[in-house]
Amino acid sequence: MKHPFFFIKYFAGYIFFLFLLLVQPQAFAQKNIKPDEDSIFNKHADTNIKAYNEMRPYYIAEWKEFIPKQIKVIRKIDERLAIIAIGSKNEFDSLNQNIKISAANNSWKLSSGLEKNLQPLATPFPS
Repeated sequence: MKHPFFFIKYFAGYIFFLFLLLVQPQAFAQKNIKPDEDSIFNKHADTNIKAYNEMRPYYIAEWKEFIPKQIKVIRKIDERLAIIAIGSKNEFDSLNQNIKISAANNSWKLSSGLEKNLQPLATPFPS
């Protein structure tokens, strides 16, 4: 008869422990997407050019919901990032009001496989 009382006495503790076991993996599984997107945006952005430049036809763009209809997508990086072509300052200015735009450097032209192979070469040797 001692076993059922022991079980009932600590029943709330058992339930709480099981709850923690079930909730903990869910809390760790949540991912903050924003830093990943910012790092991809910054990797392909040319930090030296802040405004429209006629010599740079390709720009990296980031939007919050849907791709604006008036842009010409050259390479879609993910559902919120793409390399786009901009042909005039007026087009740049109108898009810059609604989405985040920066001139793209040439790293977006590399395939993902080539980019992974070049990463070990980019790290300097220890001296």
